[in-house]
Amino acid sequence: MTSSLKYKLARLLGKSILFVPMRFVFRADSSPLIGTGHVMRCVAIAEEAISRGVDSIFVGDISGSPWLTEKVEGVGFSRRLSSLEFSRVLDTGSLLFLDSYTIPTSQLEIQKFNWLKVAYICDSETPQYRSDMVINPSFRKRQDFDSLIETLSGPRFFPFRKSICRSETKVMPVAKNIVIVGGGADNFGFAQAIANELKYILDFSRATFYTSSNNGIEGEDFRFRVKEFGTTLDQDIENCDLALSTASTVSTEILVRGVPLGVVSAVSNQEENYDFLTSMGLAAPVGKLVSGKGWEIDSDILRKLVSDSGYRSSLVQENLSGVDLQGSRRIVDALIRISE
Repeated sequence: MTSSLKYKLARLLGKSILFVPMRFVFRADSSPLIGTGHVMRCVAIAEEAISRGVDSIFVGDISGSPWLTEKVEGVGFSRRLSSLEFSRVLDTGSLLFLDSYTIPTSQLEIQKFNWLKVAYICDSETPQYRSDMVINPSFRKRQDFDSLIETLSGPRFFPFRKSICRSETKVMPVAKNIVIVGGGADNFGFAQAIANELKYILDFSRATFYTSSNNGIEGEDFRFRVKEFGTTLDQDIENCDLALSTASTVSTEILVRGVPLGVVSAVSNQEENYDFLTSMGLAAPVGKLVSGKGWEIDSDILRKLVSDSGYRSSLVQENLSGVDLQGSRRIVDALIRISE
């Protein structure tokens, strides 16, 4: 009997799904080139599914990010397999959840006939996979998807981890404690670019850089500290006066907490988010990585973020354009519904 049939039988008999769950298979990869966002979004959604008793399996390759491997291992997946083992979990009674830019649309294992249902999460860089559902977490609801495929699009579908919560942010006269989130890999040197500017600003007391690429940052200023991604990131963001990050998944996690934020755009798939956040006054425009030129950081904006409490106060939104902390719950609700 397939996992889906077991789940339906349990529902009919009035039994808890905790004992007879359906199954979700999450497929995503992470590397210094790919980044960590695909896996982190799967982690947030899987965390919600597992909390409801849905048997969940992770399939994918993680390289260069020990903290992310630890995160995946701690979620509660019943199995964790490499991409080469994908064929071992093909199941017409299970739902496949994809989050990738690099998996070919023609790959045999992801074809719909191998699964009960297929869903994938997408942005402007994602291939158009054959699926039963598309999830597009974005500040602007997209209307250009296939009308025959169910679509969840807009700010209500950002998947957040359960550890993320709204902070009681008090905007200080000067941002004494700054957190810089360079990304799980930071292969574009964002942390170093910010360090080059911050060392000339005297007002703050501490800058904590989350990056896997130190490059001697700590030696440039006694106020600088470098940490690997891990369990202390959430706590440091909650306790900081100002955060600086790329306009990626982590920027939304910071914003929803109510922390003043400055953003940069490092790659093309961040440009839409960067333009929206800065044009709407949700985040300060700190700079961009320009092809052939390198980082162009606005030092005046950076100084203003540190020293101007009124500017930082204007960035803290009570209602973040429809974003709340319930995106993962809404996504799992929909995945369960199409799997029944």
